[in-house]
Amino acid sequence: MRRISFLFALIGLCASLSSASAQRMALPAPDKVEASTNDEIAERTAIMDATARAVARRDYVGLGSMARHFRETRVRTPSGTWKLPYFYYGLEHGLPIKARDDSCRDELIAFDRAWLKASPKDPAPIIALAMALQGYGECLRGDGFAGTVTPEHRAAFQRNAQTAYGILGKNKALASTDPQFYAVSADLAIDLGFDRERMKALLEEAAGRYPTYYGTYLQAARYYLPQWYGQRFDIDRLARFAAAHTDPAEGGSAYARVLWSTDDCHCFNIAEVNWEMMKRSMADIMRAYPNSWNAQAFARFSCRLADAQEARKYYAQVMRDTNYGWKNEQEHTACRRLAGLPPTPAREP
Repeated sequence: MRRISFLFALIGLCASLSSASAQRMALPAPDKVEASTNDEIAERTAIMDATARAVARRDYVGLGSMARHFRETRVRTPSGTWKLPYFYYGLEHGLPIKARDDSCRDELIAFDRAWLKASPKDPAPIIALAMALQGYGECLRGDGFAGTVTPEHRAAFQRNAQTAYGILGKNKALASTDPQFYAVSADLAIDLGFDRERMKALLEEAAGRYPTYYGTYLQAARYYLPQWYGQRFDIDRLARFAAAHTDPAEGGSAYARVLWSTDDCHCFNIAEVNWEMMKRSMADIMRAYPNSWNAQAFARFSCRLADAQEARKYYAQVMRDTNYGWKNEQEHTACRRLAGLPPTPAREP
């Protein structure tokens, strides 16, 4: 499934962030990690594989149980991300919308409709159906620029997005008991052309109900990119908004997580990063979730901001050095050199 000036009229936003930072020494425990390994990719893959197997068995009860567990316990992967979104990504892992020959398949839509019929009081199939409809429309549209999309496929794309959003709206009382409801709504906002006030209202409602569900903020970040509805420093404002609304246990970690999501789509803009806030945010993440995946990412950001001291600090916490996230081996080697480390790290088998 894809994806994966914003002027908030919120008084005291920066003060809230400063307050959260000042309370680091007395923060409550963060949400727990539920994992059999410390390998972030392996844990995410395991969730999606388990979901795909349940899809293959048409195990609606099992799927509902998995979603409920992830939703109610708020368990995290080793890096501190919620497990819940990977459950939803796993549905398409089981029934791909885009086939190997690039054709678009609607089997997942039919599966989700059957699941919803079998489990009408479960929020998960409602959300899953909306995601499948959106994904199918996006597949038909393709990845090309607007001028390359046929009128037929453009109409199908819009029709599916509207149908998906309508299903969420019609079933909001039930579907919104799952925080992924807001993440999918934020993702659909760009397809449906939400104006900025409407997007702001959606984010405020989501933050009021599920402040630590990063999926919503990360989907919103796409909306605020310059190629869509964003203006200069919108991502920074969104990141501050997210950090100000998360639980005390999270500290200011949401700031780094939102900026990190733009790096994943190759939209990271160094000029819009408040480096002092980013450093505090990264430290909050590592305090709660000390993990090589996080440490290596933060070493990478530190190098991009030419902060050798920070890069060295995070490299010291990397237990398994990989090429994750680097543009190429040269960038990785240059970062290690900046941090005063040998160019070739010791690798685990």
